[in-house]
Amino acid sequence: MKENFLQKNRGTITLILIAAVIFWVYTVFFRGAPKDFTQPTNLIGKSAIEMLNRLNSITLDGSVFSSPAFHELKDFELVLPEQPVGRSNPFAPVR
Repeated sequence: MKENFLQKNRGTITLILIAAVIFWVYTVFFRGAPKDFTQPTNLIGKSAIEMLNRLNSITLDGSVFSSPAFHELKDFELVLPEQPVGRSNPFAPVR
């Protein structure tokens, strides 16, 4: 009886064993220790303060806007024509 059961389900048992071995190999070799991506709050605050200090140290020279080269710049604005508006709810079923 036991021999008959093994012969009938040989393929299924083989697939289950192969899947179990693949899962074991994956967990042992490829899935390393979980990484901790959390940073201490004081490091996050410190980096934010450093960034703020760098931004505050930036100075802009306003003389650029009064130079003749700036006043000679041309505006190449392209006015887009009015387009027809679609349905109010584009996901509503089509009637």
